[in-house]
Amino acid sequence: MLWLLYTLFELFVWNFPVRESLTSNPVLHLMSSALNDVIWIPVAVALPVYMTALVSRLVRRYVVREMTVFVLVCFFIIALTNVHFYFRILGLLTILFLVLWIAEIWRLRQLRISLIFFSIALAGLLVKYNVQLLPNLSRSDSPALTLMSFNMNTQMPMDDQRTVQFIRESMPDIILLQEFSAHEKSYIISNLGALYPYHLLPSRNCGKNDVMILSRLEIIHGDQVRLKTNYSKNYDSANHAVILYQGKKINVLNCHLTHPVRFLPKALDASDSSSHYFAGLKNADLHHREEASVLAAYIRSLNGPVVLAGDFNETPNSYVYHQFSPFFRNAFASAGYGLGTTYGEWTLRQTLPAALRAIAFDYLRIDHVFCSADFKVRRAVVVPLDAFDHRPQIVSLQLAK
Repeated sequence: MLWLLYTLFELFVWNFPVRESLTSNPVLHLMSSALNDVIWIPVAVALPVYMTALVSRLVRRYVVREMTVFVLVCFFIIALTNVHFYFRILGLLTILFLVLWIAEIWRLRQLRISLIFFSIALAGLLVKYNVQLLPNLSRSDSPALTLMSFNMNTQMPMDDQRTVQFIRESMPDIILLQEFSAHEKSYIISNLGALYPYHLLPSRNCGKNDVMILSRLEIIHGDQVRLKTNYSKNYDSANHAVILYQGKKINVLNCHLTHPVRFLPKALDASDSSSHYFAGLKNADLHHREEASVLAAYIRSLNGPVVLAGDFNETPNSYVYHQFSPFFRNAFASAGYGLGTTYGEWTLRQTLPAALRAIAFDYLRIDHVFCSADFKVRRAVVVPLDAFDHRPQIVSLQLAK
């Protein structure tokens, strides 16, 4: 019964339309967004435990049984100490679990209710992550368009040098950067301008604008998209570059949406739902939603292939994400292998006690790359670059014939 309740919890957290139909409370939506890539962990940690119980009932030879249990205990320890690696082997463990369960049903003629409920919760995990549980083995020699999206909110002056070095080593065709200072913008241009002669730089006349596009390919048109809403006098802007690629005009957009989560701690401490802080949180949430809607409407008016990337400050179970996912393909969800989270570890390491910092991991997927159906996603990788609070994502796209 516990796993059946947990499956309902998965449905509430992972299924935005269901949650939206049940509540409009911004606190619940923000907390669900934060839990998006965490709630799989209890199911995944329980998996070796159930597998150990199945082995104990099925294997009669002592040595084989004890060795198998030892291996499963090792997997359990890995699950607690290396979340990203464990996620990558989760598909294999699920297959082994199903084999053991089928063997128990066949040999012992037993169908345990607890395993049925656990399997339903496990199935929810498989449906949620799909191809992210499997390595991408596709190979192609056809030319691809490579993009890097990176919130380069650096923490130390040395990080600017590391950013430039990392970009030089990766050498993508197009770079989409977010959250940088005026000094960092000048540093990037002066050090990478020769390699990336085409730029679409921020414009302070278009609201808050801390995004820019660097390209090795010709930018034939550049513009700024003003994301004005009815919920704030301040607003953000997105870059829109039209880039010539293989004789086609490609629309490339770069955004850094607002983050209402900064109101969440104060709202949780507030004494009642009518407090100033709760009202501020709700207003910030509505502002975030509307600016995503403005950006989505602008993109749908464009002609030709579209790539949209940036820091959305929302996970894939949110209203903001669902403004784009019905019309565009998420690159990592289509061709990535692993959890794909881009934010959280650096922040946790700053707040956790020293003894617990080893278990810190990125737990939020808030940086995304979307593309229209004109592209086939060949590769998507989140790079574990240390010392930054966000992880860069590199994506390879191929124009569909």
